[in-house]
Amino acid sequence: MMLYVDVAGVLSPIAFATSNGISISTDTIDTSNKMSGKWKSFLPAQSQWTVSTEALISKATGHMSYDTLRSKIGSVIDVQFGTVLAGSPEFALDTEYPSQKGQAILTALDKTAESGGIATCSATLQGTGELLDVSAVVIP
Repeated sequence: MMLYVDVAGVLSPIAFATSNGISISTDTIDTSNKMSGKWKSFLPAQSQWTVSTEALISKATGHMSYDTLRSKIGSVIDVQFGTVLAGSPEFALDTEYPSQKGQAILTALDKTAESGGIATCSATLQGTGELLDVSAVVIP
């Protein structure tokens, strides 16, 4: 699975990602009352989602890496979470598999450099609005 960010209408994968994640959760409303007995009861409330990525930092021009992400901190951006097209040198999104997309705010961006190691970054994006399921394209 790869995290893609829309840049000027083009989906670009986060360069050299080592991990990507998506988390979906739902808040609850406590409806416990005297008739509930010793067990609490709840109703589902609003849902939310976040995506995260960790990647090696690339200084190559055109890569979606730390510098490009840094320019988007606090911005609402279009993201898509899906499968990479096998053998694609651009790591294009494979539309034959389902994916998820939505708008998210880049809320956190960290950079780490250990002695003798490769610099890495991690980013967290808070979804705003619905996370939409994108169906696979059916090829006749």
